[in-house]
Amino acid sequence: MKLIAGHPHTAKALSTWAGPNQLVTACHYLWSPGTAMQKSLEGLFRSILYSILRGAPELIPAVCSSERTKSSASANAPWLKAELIATMQNFAQLTESPVKCCIFIDELDALDWGLPEAVLLISDFAQSPHCKICVSSRPWNLFEFAFGSDPMRRLRIHDLTRPDTEAYVRVQLENHPSWPYNQGRDGTAAYLIREITDRADGVFLWVVLVTKSILMGVTNGDTISVLRQRIDAFPTDMESLFKESLETVSPFYRENMADSLLIALAATSPLHVAIYHFCQEGDYDAQPTRPLTVKELSDLVQNTSRRLENQSKGLLEVRNDNCVHFLHRTVCDFLLTAEMTNYLQTRCRRNFSPSLSIFRASVEWIKRSSFPSEIDNRGEPDVNNQPQLGQALLTSALTEALQYATISKAENEVATHGALGALERSIGTMAESGQIILSWEAGGLSAAIQARHLFRELAHQFGLGGYLQMQEG
Repeated sequence: MKLIAGHPHTAKALSTWAGPNQLVTACHYLWSPGTAMQKSLEGLFRSILYSILRGAPELIPAVCSSERTKSSASANAPWLKAELIATMQNFAQLTESPVKCCIFIDELDALDWGLPEAVLLISDFAQSPHCKICVSSRPWNLFEFAFGSDPMRRLRIHDLTRPDTEAYVRVQLENHPSWPYNQGRDGTAAYLIREITDRADGVFLWVVLVTKSILMGVTNGDTISVLRQRIDAFPTDMESLFKESLETVSPFYRENMADSLLIALAATSPLHVAIYHFCQEGDYDAQPTRPLTVKELSDLVQNTSRRLENQSKGLLEVRNDNCVHFLHRTVCDFLLTAEMTNYLQTRCRRNFSPSLSIFRASVEWIKRSSFPSEIDNRGEPDVNNQPQLGQALLTSALTEALQYATISKAENEVATHGALGALERSIGTMAESGQIILSWEAGGLSAAIQARHLFRELAHQFGLGGYLQMQEG
């Protein structure tokens, strides 16, 4: 959807449609793992209205209530859902407008609640001569009924991507060194490609997982009949497929599997693989305040990547940025269901707190890093190492860690305060040894005191005053 919304061809076509009128484009991208506001009806309407009224402020008197526009105090008052809907309806029902508007909404099915209201309002916009609207979603009945009756106004993406799917499977099979079948001789490759593509029903992740299974079978020397059985055995329903995959994890690794998946769900952004390493190590405070060497970091990344892929059955993967990502967004959606949340919570460590684990692991990761770093993001020597970056890099690392401390203190304040104390002591030690180099002069204060001042300033910003008061007491 972002590609379509920002494509030059789209802009050209919309400009032709708008003619002499002003053109305004509004985009909103919902996301299942996003914040409550990102995937709420209010968030959707606020985003669209903001884009429209920012682009065409002359519409404000026509679409906003007189109460909203009569004073600066009322202008700054919170927008309630009823007012948002009324304002959106006012715009959709304008009989004359100097503005043409095109709205792009991605992943409408990720809306937490209020889908019927959203569908009705979108339908109103679609009827307006001043508006065009492009919406993407899964093919749920509600959307099919409201938007899908006219085949000329509906695109089924998997119909368009079928040739790409077939090409992907063909390349994967024919590039395997042990692939024994010649497509021109017996049609085996063509059969498997057709079977996989037909059963996928447009779900590319299903194609990837089934193709992996076929390649594993080829490596094991499976016959064509066994390869067909592999395809037949794969559930076409993704939730069933994910659950079956997790059920095959060895009982010995299920606790680590559940912990790692809960950590990935709790992360506000993909975490460095080292965080997962230290979470699984579990012996917090045992790490020395010494930066990892290039070899040590390389080994850590490789070993932890293999463990995570094995323990999660490929649902987690480490990418080129050395951060851990879900294999696909549908994995995250699936794990956020009530059934799977309960499934993971009954298999994780007792009293396991993902946020506390991430924070504690972040403390250990900071202790094994240097600021500025002598190793770049790929785990190689950083030839562009600049000492003045030490303060910025440390601030960034502390900021990322402390956001999880803010969450974990509500779950376990004692343990969180203990980890905060370990972090403060460690950065003092690191500054004394030169593992942290700060770029400012502070009136004769030691490097350790300067580093701890920076830590305390950030802790205060993150609302960790209880810890600071305890230290001062």
